[in-house]
Amino acid sequence: MPQDFMVRILDTTGAPAAILTGGEDGYTRFSYTRRIGTLGTFTLGIVKRADEGMTAFRARVAVLAILDGIAEFSWCWPEMDIDWHVDGVFLIRSWSDYLSVDGEYSFELMGRGLIDLLGRRRIAAFVGSVAAEKTGVAETIAKELVEEQAGPGAGARAIPGLTVQADAATGPAQTWSVAYKNLLTVVQDIALAMAGDFDVVMTGAATFEFRWYDGQMGADRTATVVFSTDRANVRMPLLEDMHQNEINAVLVGGEGEDNARMWSWRTDPAAIAESPLNRCEDFVDARSEEELTGLETLGDTRLDEMRPRYELRFEPIQTPGMCLDRDYFLGDKVTAEFLEYTGETHLRGYTYTWTADDRTLTLETGWPPVKEHTGNRILDALIEAVNRNTSARSESGGGGGGSTPEGTKHHILSSMHDDSNPAGVSEGSLILGDKTPEWGELVIGGAGELLTSDGTTAGWVAPGAPVAHDVLSAQHGDTLAAAVSRGSLIVGNATPKWSELVISAVAGHILTSDGTDAAWAAPAAPAAHDILSAQHGDTLAAGVSQGSIIVGNATPKWSELVIGANTFVLTSDGTDAAWVAPGAGGAHDILSATHTDTLASAVTRGSIIYGNATPKWAELVIGAQYKMLACTATDVAWSSAFVGTHVYITTVATFECNITCWGTVDGVDIANHHHSGSGNTSDHVTAAGSSWIGTVKGAGGNIYFRTFATAVNAANDINATAETLIRSRNAHVHKIFSGAGTYGVAATGAVGGPT
Repeated sequence: MPQDFMVRILDTTGAPAAILTGGEDGYTRFSYTRRIGTLGTFTLGIVKRADEGMTAFRARVAVLAILDGIAEFSWCWPEMDIDWHVDGVFLIRSWSDYLSVDGEYSFELMGRGLIDLLGRRRIAAFVGSVAAEKTGVAETIAKELVEEQAGPGAGARAIPGLTVQADAATGPAQTWSVAYKNLLTVVQDIALAMAGDFDVVMTGAATFEFRWYDGQMGADRTATVVFSTDRANVRMPLLEDMHQNEINAVLVGGEGEDNARMWSWRTDPAAIAESPLNRCEDFVDARSEEELTGLETLGDTRLDEMRPRYELRFEPIQTPGMCLDRDYFLGDKVTAEFLEYTGETHLRGYTYTWTADDRTLTLETGWPPVKEHTGNRILDALIEAVNRNTSARSESGGGGGGSTPEGTKHHILSSMHDDSNPAGVSEGSLILGDKTPEWGELVIGGAGELLTSDGTTAGWVAPGAPVAHDVLSAQHGDTLAAAVSRGSLIVGNATPKWSELVISAVAGHILTSDGTDAAWAAPAAPAAHDILSAQHGDTLAAGVSQGSIIVGNATPKWSELVIGANTFVLTSDGTDAAWVAPGAGGAHDILSATHTDTLASAVTRGSIIYGNATPKWAELVIGAQYKMLACTATDVAWSSAFVGTHVYITTVATFECNITCWGTVDGVDIANHHHSGSGNTSDHVTAAGSSWIGTVKGAGGNIYFRTFATAVNAANDINATAETLIRSRNAHVHKIFSGAGTYGVAATGAVGGPT
């Protein structure tokens, strides 16, 4: 079964407008050409059926006439184990209606490859500007120009849907002056001079990306892919050694005028020496170029464009062992052999042509090796081949008595065929071209032997160690051939076959799965979710409650601990946390080890607690009878000396009192002053002078000791402003009490009564 093709027509939004297959209801012919770094093209023809009205035909083809719509060519070949895949993508640029002399009415679509988008822009920058003067490595310069003149950086001039692949900064460094030039032409010049390839690829619905390939677009398959007539995988080869348009000396003119103009000669001495007359000159006008290195680059580019080349064209024969898009691909470097020539060549393009009766594939190759001879060896080889064939025809004769009448039965390996060695048929034998060369019998090999080739002849040999080969190569029937790329992964594709998944050009992308395929994508932002939810595998799902806390449970998982009852406290049992009622403290003494600021001591009747010199709270045992608690500047103690602020005597009956005082009270010398008297409800004492002390009767029978600055009247009336309380600082009181009653000593606070 031959290849099966399909054509999809997409509108400018990327939505399908039509799907066409070959036949009366679809296309009747097409041809498309894919090329690297230059414009590919396509044509697609549709013929009106004999039973179809013109109105119906016009309606059928009208949906295809979409300016800048997409014509997408896909094919599969099950016999060759090649699944459906997109091969060529083109922009629709024109269409036509045609009526042949035979009365056949047809409609034809035509267009160009996606690289045409670059050809629609000029470098909109003046000479000397940053946008027109570019210095850097090849990939960076090319991508900057596309970004600024056609991509998102072009503003209103940006081509919708066109983006630029992330820059990997590959290739040699150079300076370019590009003011006002065509964008596609400039990028082509950079690729040619800097040994790189580029392309514009469709990445989605109405979206495209400019890509750069350092060195070459494809892989080096020169060791595994060989096209040769001897291998019966090419037909109609054409190899031309072309010098008609050769340029081997270029004068490049830079800035300046007349004799002040900067210029540089760039030559190819080896090409010039091919013949005494072979110097072929050209001029490149680069008046916008200010640097000598820029002139040299332009000159070298022109030399490379116009150097003499071998051009090899041929139609490959698609065989089970050698097939496009399985064993070799656009951009690959392969080996080509024809006549006495063997060399590496670059698969720069190919053309598929389809009609109802035929399908053809033609390869275009370039990037040939440097010639290693002078003179025309190809012509010599052709002459030799012609002479050899003429001699063979002469020797075999042109008829006569030795000829055999047509139709006589004979063996294949018999004297009836002058290009064979006679032999009978043996089971398992093969017919093989030998080194004579003639067809001869190759007898079947031993059990387990394999038919192998040494590059010249074939023979049966015992199997040896596996031949070294790539993982993704034709040696493995379950892979799509591909060279190793840094960062790439091998994944199962939709075929299914193992294939290369190239690393994302965007840093930070992650490998994701849609349940069917794996792909690089930007990480999605995490969806909002609760802390205690199924989003966290180490939690028990729960809503938020006021006062709750999150604790690790026995699972262990994070879980909610609801707030406890009022006054409950959070406690630990050494394993878990829980809310519990507060427990009573253990009973203990005040002066005990439970209180770290005390000296331990049991309770003694009459004792008091005071702060000692440590300092700590300690017990002060009660003093002897009539002892008073006195203080120094730092401590307190029981003492027989009277220490206080004021003195009073309380009685409930008549008494006799003799009091003698000495010392100083509030700065007043009261030495040897005394008073005697009886305390009854009518007695009062008068005194005069600041050094006198007397007693004063108060309510309830209280007797107060006071000093008087002035005399008091006899009417038991005390001038409060003149009296002064006896303050016991530095004063000593000798007291003699007699009579019935209760006596006491205490401090008073204010004039007129005890506290």
